[in-house]
Amino acid sequence: MHNQSELRCFQHCDRSTNIICFNVPEHCPLCGKNTSETESRIPPYILPSPIAAATKWPSSLVLKPTDGDFICDFTKTSNLHIGVTDSTGAVYDFDEHGLHVGSPWLCCIQVPVLSPGDIDISDWDNRLFYYAKPNNWTPTRYHDMNNNCFDFVLGFLRSIPHLATIPSLSNKRTFCDDFIVRKTRKTSQYISLYKQVLQNGSVCQKT
Repeated sequence: MHNQSELRCFQHCDRSTNIICFNVPEHCPLCGKNTSETESRIPPYILPSPIAAATKWPSSLVLKPTDGDFICDFTKTSNLHIGVTDSTGAVYDFDEHGLHVGSPWLCCIQVPVLSPGDIDISDWDNRLFYYAKPNNWTPTRYHDMNNNCFDFVLGFLRSIPHLATIPSLSNKRTFCDDFIVRKTRKTSQYISLYKQVLQNGSVCQKT
C-alpha cells in the first residue's frame, strides 16, 4: 500500500492562485521570495483526502480497487471492490473466497448513502450481523456477474426497510451511476492532483 502523504494548500503572493504541495517550498514558485521570511496570504492548511482506512468510515459503504490501492493503481478502468463497515469500522465484504469480516482496508473511500439519523447505529450493526451469515455467503455462491460484492452490499441496504424503496438501489447499474461514479470522479481528481505534486513538488492552481 502506498504511504499517503498529506496535501497542503496555501496562497503566498497571488489571491487568485492556490499553491498545492506536501511541504511548503522554500521559495514561492510564483514570485520567488523566501516563504519563511514573507507572509502568506493564506497560511498552509491540509486538504482533506477522500482516501483513508475503513476505520474512519464507521457504519458506511467503503470502496477500494480490487487490486492495489487508489494512489498507485487506480484508473477509470479499474475493477472495484465494495464492502460495508459496522460501527467500529470493521469491514464486511464478499468475494470469490466467501465472506470476510474485519479485513484491514487501509486505503479506501466512503460511498455516502445514509444521512445522519437515517438508522440507529446498534440497529445497523444488528442488521449487518444477521445479514452476513457465513452460510449465506460461501465461495460456491459467488458469481462474478450475478452474485458479487455489489450484490452483497445492495442486498444489505435493501434489508433496511426505509432504504429498500430508494430507486437507486433497484439494481447495480443505477446504484453505480447514482453513487459510485460521482464518488470515483472526485477521487480521480484528487489522485491526479496528488500525482502532479508528487512529480513536480508543487502545483499552482487558479481559483
